[in-house]
Amino acid sequence: MGRPAMTIAPTTLSFAGTPSGTTSAPQNVTLTNSGTAALHITSVQVGGANAGDFSLTNGCTAAAYAANASCIVSVKFSPSAIGIRVAALTITDDAIGSPHIVQVTGASTGGAALMLSAAAFTFAAIPVGTTSPQQNVTITSSGSAALHIFSVLLSGGNAGEFKLDNGCTAPAYLAPTACTLGLTFTPSAAGSRAATLTVADDAPNSPQTIAVSGNANPLLTVAAATGGSFSATVIAGHSAAFNLLITAGFDGSVSFACSGAPLAATCSVPTSTKVASGTPATVVITVATVGSAGASRLIYTPTDEPFDVLGLRHRLMFLYFLAVAMLCATAIESPRSPQRTRARPRLAYPGVAASLAAIALCAMAGCGGASTSAQSAPITQAAATPPGTSTITVSFTATTSAGTLLPPIAPIQLTLTVN
Repeated sequence: MGRPAMTIAPTTLSFAGTPSGTTSAPQNVTLTNSGTAALHITSVQVGGANAGDFSLTNGCTAAAYAANASCIVSVKFSPSAIGIRVAALTITDDAIGSPHIVQVTGASTGGAALMLSAAAFTFAAIPVGTTSPQQNVTITSSGSAALHIFSVLLSGGNAGEFKLDNGCTAPAYLAPTACTLGLTFTPSAAGSRAATLTVADDAPNSPQTIAVSGNANPLLTVAAATGGSFSATVIAGHSAAFNLLITAGFDGSVSFACSGAPLAATCSVPTSTKVASGTPATVVITVATVGSAGASRLIYTPTDEPFDVLGLRHRLMFLYFLAVAMLCATAIESPRSPQRTRARPRLAYPGVAASLAAIALCAMAGCGGASTSAQSAPITQAAATPPGTSTITVSFTATTSAGTLLPPIAPIQLTLTVN
């Protein structure tokens, strides 16, 4: 009856000259079943005094390995302090001599080094034109010498949609000093957006790169509802209903405005509609037209004769001469005795009063006769929505549930044909 056997190569691992705070290139250990029966590997683990400075990638996870089959375990060294660091790789299996041990050592050197708190920025989906909350990554100086950061730059196809807040501008950072880089995301188009953040410094593994990504939802998508359309045809006097389906990329409300309705027609839109991100909502836009049988409008047409200026002028001249003549007649009588002189005022003043009264009466008659200015009276004529095709423009205003006004949304156009 056959038995499994384990062959390990190499039997020790040694990492040399790795600066503190950096990560070495991986080293591999190959495990081979050198027996005549299937080999079963139960576990592969790192232990020992400085086990935390070593990490492994276990490629030996199959249920069984036939004779002569092999697998690989990969180990990396990330020293957290200067000096010699030690650990042990332990393989547990059903071969003779289990568990099998691989000694692991690493030498950490001094110099500048850094550690990043995250290897990537990932922003959750937000509406186009809005700005995300800021995300931060921390850079920590972890070497025995001061860390000097030369530059922090964003690059990539969508770099302009991410904004960097660089808090790592000091001349040098002694361990364990840290600084923070902040990023916000303001997408200009829907879909996946990506960029790369690059840190250049004097650490051995410079430059360091951080992947940056985000996703953007359209502010508002408008489509025809089931059975609906962006065009309608009606007979004058009837209403056209446009059934639309709107899907918002935010939580809040959408208000509507309508323009472009034809003559005598009225466009009606909802005042406001509540929306939830990703949830379709139905909206009805109605255009009511007017038929010739039920339509009317008011116009104004002159109905009287023009103002008689010449006739008024003749009347006023006549009254003027008549008044002068009457005033002269009352003053002609010459006095012959004191008695007549004293009596004359009683004769003259009634004459003057009579003359003035006549002037007033004639003036009133003349002015009354000249009051013939043209007047206008309303006349009702029929007005209906004419036949033809019109473009109805529907515009939108979006507001978040917190009351923030969102960027402008492109309007849509509907086509109305009146027969």
